[in-house]
Amino acid sequence: MKLPSYEKLTEGWFSMTPILSRGRHLNIITGKRSTGKSTGCALYILMYYLKTGKGWVYCRRTKDELDLTCQNYFDNARDILKMNGVDVEVIYKGGRYYVNGEEAGRAIPLSLQAKYKSDNLSMYDWLIYDEF
Repeated sequence: MKLPSYEKLTEGWFSMTPILSRGRHLNIITGKRSTGKSTGCALYILMYYLKTGKGWVYCRRTKDELDLTCQNYFDNARDILKMNGVDVEVIYKGGRYYVNGEEAGRAIPLSLQAKYKSDNLSMYDWLIYDEF
């Protein structure tokens, strides 16, 4: 699958490229509302999955907060890719994300992290803690 350039897709919006270029294990992103921070992040990790097969864990503070956003978190990223010729399906079901039918990610509330501490999460390269 040929993917467009992430830099092209984020032109004029928030891009993960500058912060990731610093090579840190933890990156904290803050800024004005509606600049594309969540979409830029979702787009980056979705494209990363499509390139590498390595996924993500999407996290919010509580299960209630997670339930409000996990279903739609990748909608804008998926739509951007579709508008640029990449037909990708992202489905959220039962705490897991599926991309084109394959498991690509998990959704875990931070408040319940102890329940997941012995799970094998080695197939996930990214932890996204949204709206800290």
